[in-house]
Amino acid sequence: MTIKQLGGVFGRNPTFNDVTVDGDAVFPDGSKAIFGAGSDLQIYHDGANSYIDDQGTGRIIIKGNDDVRIRSGSDEEMIVAASNGATTLYYDSFPKIATASTGVSITGNVIVNSGNGIDFSATSGTGTSELFDDYEEGTWTPTLYGSGGGSATVTVNNASYTKIGNTVRLNAYIFADLSAHTIVGDVRLGGLPYNGVSLSSVASATYCNMFTFDEKTTGVSGYMGGNHFQLMQGSSVSAITATELGSGASAILVLSATYPVS
Repeated sequence: MTIKQLGGVFGRNPTFNDVTVDGDAVFPDGSKAIFGAGSDLQIYHDGANSYIDDQGTGRIIIKGNDDVRIRSGSDEEMIVAASNGATTLYYDSFPKIATASTGVSITGNVIVNSGNGIDFSATSGTGTSELFDDYEEGTWTPTLYGSGGGSATVTVNNASYTKIGNTVRLNAYIFADLSAHTIVGDVRLGGLPYNGVSLSSVASATYCNMFTFDEKTTGVSGYMGGNHFQLMQGSSVSAITATELGSGASAILVLSATYPVS
């Protein structure tokens, strides 16, 4: 049977076998094109939104001989599924995520919301966490002060850090003016980018000429005190005090450290 644009009205619930429509099939708002013995698939517009409503059993399967594409009303690409190829997600017509034979290709950054991360639990071992939840690079501002108060003027040549998960790796190359310092008590290096868990000898000086003792022979290390390094002679428990500071106007301390955050 062929229905042409010649007008006419059918009676209620007519039944046809094969129908060819010459022109548009127009369904008013709220009217549905219904498929299946149990009204399984319904296509309609309710006056506000358009629906493809599957209420039956099984899946909705969309097939295409070539690409299957979803586009916006302005014809911008949103999803392209290529036959025997990649499925690509777009942002404002620009491809961002595409499947590949080896995995996934991403254009741009992966933004992880706070409290989430990359979960490696599929290869879990004996650790307490398999979640990689942080990576950060930056600079920090070292300070030199005393446990009893006072400070020294510090000029930073370079001070950087990298935080991976709960571990911080930092470096510092600083100059200190000790000619007029006011440090009292034990000598501390502060300004750490993150507070750490108290550990012994977590920092080491690769070069230092700040003190009256022979730093090259004795060595200088740092004991983590939470928000600072307590500077020590070598790896011993002997804290460096203000009385052991030199008097140079441009004393140098080159330091590196790795420590867990609190």
